[in-house]
Amino acid sequence: MKTIEQAEKEAYKMLNYEGLRLPQNYEGGGIMNVPYANIPGAIPIDIAIVNANAATRIVLLSGGVDTETTAGVIKNGAFNDKNGDAGLTASTTSPFTLSQFLKMAARNPMKILGIDMDSTVESQRSKKVTIFRQSPFRQLASDIIPLNSTFTNQSQNLKTINLDLRNKNVQIDDQTLIELPISGSSSLELTIWVGDIANIAGAFSQANR
Repeated sequence: MKTIEQAEKEAYKMLNYEGLRLPQNYEGGGIMNVPYANIPGAIPIDIAIVNANAATRIVLLSGGVDTETTAGVIKNGAFNDKNGDAGLTASTTSPFTLSQFLKMAARNPMKILGIDMDSTVESQRSKKVTIFRQSPFRQLASDIIPLNSTFTNQSQNLKTINLDLRNKNVQIDDQTLIELPISGSSSLELTIWVGDIANIAGAFSQANR
């Protein structure tokens, strides 16, 4: 007999659009005791980033209002960081390019459950993720998340970071900037775990008329 989790995963695969589920309360029902990667419907986006420069470079994982045209926003191939400094390259295994992924997220906000990171250097753990939320009406508060405060990997590998964001209310959308510094002379493998997706096209496909 299939478990409830297996049934949910199979049903999710049959949907015509990504993100038809209603938002869930990830703090309820003991779900916080479940690794974010194991939550039914969680979707991984794998990204590889290389910083060929000896100095740290700042990458944006979400471009906010200007989406994929924001300075420093991640994209396939070579690109400059937030400050216009060169030395970065990125790639993804997704069928979308990174620019296409960000365009879709700008129109269909995506909840980020967590981010897994595997770096070639231990110094990546000394960095901080900064989340800015944008508004045309006022200056909103930012969140600063030290990577060394989120160390949960059981192997005690200092180059591996598991960043649980379920209590941080982080989204990739057209109003959020997510800054991630990349250590100099390093490579970083990222897996961004996407939860709920507010997909307007998906919701409209379910309309009765």
